[in-house]
Amino acid sequence: MPLKVRRIERAHSAPASPDEFYRLMTNRNFHFVSPKAQFNRQKMKVLVAGCGSGGGACAEPLLRLGVGHMRLADSGAYELTNYNRQRAYVENIGQNKATVLLNAMRRVNPHADLDATEDGISPGNVHGLVQSADVVFDCVDVTSREALRMKVKLDETAQAQRKPTFVPMDIGYCQTGLGIDYRNPAERALMGKVQETLACEHPIKALLTFFPLSRFPSYSMRLLEHAINKSPVAISQLGCASDMLSAVAAMAMIRFAENGHIIKS
Repeated sequence: MPLKVRRIERAHSAPASPDEFYRLMTNRNFHFVSPKAQFNRQKMKVLVAGCGSGGGACAEPLLRLGVGHMRLADSGAYELTNYNRQRAYVENIGQNKATVLLNAMRRVNPHADLDATEDGISPGNVHGLVQSADVVFDCVDVTSREALRMKVKLDETAQAQRKPTFVPMDIGYCQTGLGIDYRNPAERALMGKVQETLACEHPIKALLTFFPLSRFPSYSMRLLEHAINKSPVAISQLGCASDMLSAVAAMAMIRFAENGHIIKS
């Protein structure tokens, strides 16, 4: 059969109509995204928990794919040492990551339903944040014990509420992630590794309970060893690696919007 060619429309100004704006913004998704998946994505509500290198890399591409509703959560502020991999500018130093990302995303699609919470994920808000979402992107940082506890709490809440969850991760020059289908009643939080994770004194060792070493290429081994032996925890990360993580997130969302399938890893 001959390949069907779709006429590419062009727009030199932003339409005032939200529907027309969305139609033109997503016009070139057609080869990869069916009309059904595009419709599903527009209605979908996504929680991005953590807006650093992982969440920051995933959120805007999800918006550009056509996700219509997104809530961002991060309590952290930009530091200059973030700038090799996180999309912020000099004037954003000291500003909250979720709010800066929110403002940038509103410049992409002013009609999208976007919100930010500067409290990050906390025991007081995690239930409501997860409840408001159809899908959770768990990008909570794990370089401190408190952040690790909040990551566990987020996944426990997603599991209790049966919300599918993606856990992207970029360490060094490695992009990986987990897709956990908490819609399945048999699926346990963090694949049953919660107690083992919380028992670890070091946050990187805790991370390795649900991201086993087999996930990492050989060139990452020295980096992980260095991170485990260093205090405070500092992980070498590159901006281009964080950017590539967005491709992993985009494909996961395309599959999920098309047929509800969760890419496990």
